[in-house]
Amino acid sequence: RATLLPARVVRPLAAALAPATAWPALAAAAASGLLLCALGLASPAGDRPAAPVSWPQALLAVTAVVLAAAAHELGHAAALHRGGGRVGAIGAGLVWLVPVLWCDVTEAALLPRRDRLRVDAAGVALQLPLGGLLLCAGRACQRPELLGAGGAALTAVAWNALPFARTDAYWLLCDALGVPSLTRTLPAGAPMRVRRIRRWWRVGRVLFAAGLATAAVARVVAWARGEPTP
Repeated sequence: RATLLPARVVRPLAAALAPATAWPALAAAAASGLLLCALGLASPAGDRPAAPVSWPQALLAVTAVVLAAAAHELGHAAALHRGGGRVGAIGAGLVWLVPVLWCDVTEAALLPRRDRLRVDAAGVALQLPLGGLLLCAGRACQRPELLGAGGAALTAVAWNALPFARTDAYWLLCDALGVPSLTRTLPAGAPMRVRRIRRWWRVGRVLFAAGLATAAVARVVAWARGEPTP
């Protein structure tokens, strides 16, 4: 992992964006994002045949994806600032050989539960409308690079909405249940409700891993046979 923006640069940006992380603002952002996604998916693709994507178009798509991901990380930082925590740096790294952005929000662990939940939810809530906007723009202008960027941004949102890896939804679930981790032994006094949810989470995690493995094997088999893969 490597630092892209040091904390001294991230903190004023987080302070400026902090009003957008109020709960009503996050709810409005998420709702508008869902509406934009619905409009983008419902819009006709057009009859013009798809043209090869040029290098400038590819660069535009990558830039749009990175900006949407940066908005996601700044959302976490802004929510932490709003809760009174000190924001850390933003950087890039590799998770399972996949490039990702990250934001140091370690001090979120010191906040009350409501503020921790805000930090968990803010990234997805602010990235969702940007992905939907890119999707709608790509449909309206018939620009494949914008469609690709919107699809990549929304894929990141969908991944973070699944609580079976160390995603935003995972930490949201942990904070909602009041436990530091779902993979470790629960505290002795954990309520039965928490234990039951953790049991179902374990079942879902196994099914999720099995689904990923099945999809990966299917792609490898299709590639070996020379068949097209979606």
